[in-house]
Amino acid sequence: MKPPERIFIVPTWAGLILGAVAFFIFAAGYSAEGFGGPTQLLVVTLVVAGIVALIRTNGNLRGIEITSCCSDPAPAGDEVVLTIAVTNFSNRERLGFKVRFRDRWSLRGAGEIPFLHAGETRTAEMRLPTSRRGRFAIPAIWVSSNLPMGICFAWKIFRDAGKYHVYPRGRSWRQPATGVGQDGKAAGNRQIGTEDVSGHRAYVPGDLPARMDWKIYARTGHLAVRTFDTNSAGRTSLRWEDTAFLQNEEDRLEQLSFWVSESLRARLPFELHLGRRAFNERNISACRIALATFGEV
Repeated sequence: MKPPERIFIVPTWAGLILGAVAFFIFAAGYSAEGFGGPTQLLVVTLVVAGIVALIRTNGNLRGIEITSCCSDPAPAGDEVVLTIAVTNFSNRERLGFKVRFRDRWSLRGAGEIPFLHAGETRTAEMRLPTSRRGRFAIPAIWVSSNLPMGICFAWKIFRDAGKYHVYPRGRSWRQPATGVGQDGKAAGNRQIGTEDVSGHRAYVPGDLPARMDWKIYARTGHLAVRTFDTNSAGRTSLRWEDTAFLQNEEDRLEQLSFWVSESLRARLPFELHLGRRAFNERNISACRIALATFGEV
């Protein structure tokens, strides 16, 4: 059973001023000639206007619901952009909505939806700062309006809007100059897929350890990286084991994220192996979600 709508409403500054004016007129008229005649009519008119404004502002939020809230994974340290879909389930047009997080009392940066026809869905965007990787709950969201009369402010609270994901910011870590990983094996001896060497290029910090050509380094003193012709599989394999030259788990994830980003930038096909699962460039969102949630139970 769907819970009943809960709409909260308070007067705006304009509403408070209107109430103060009505009280002042009543007090002045009562003390001067008693409460009657034009004074009574004016006060009653202001009170009725306030009640009508309260009813209409409350009704403006009736039938308004958040139907979805989604975002692409964002790198740690950047803002995640949330796309929030708001639907008008009533049979009348609704006006002037602002969408914001519950803990932000300022409307600056709020998403705006100027109107919603009956049955219409529109989207608003909001941004959240991020600091570390992971899967996080979206904070409670307010949909609010002070229309159509502007003297009352009404809002609805939507909780459990979903989750957003923050993946490790890609960072290139320098590999050991000896070319030896934690497992004691030469980094350059690891194989990636079944590709055939087609040439060499200069080393760039962050290149896969398995592509280092240590024979050229021993002969010339210059670091070089093997380039490959892909086989029928057509993808470079990126594995957790390739980051064995790093001690810290977060550093290893940042290195994998860097390789993924570089592969995308260069439009090179890849396959990322994390645990028993594999991801490739065809679904980069799932790939980055896997990096964001690595190690979760």
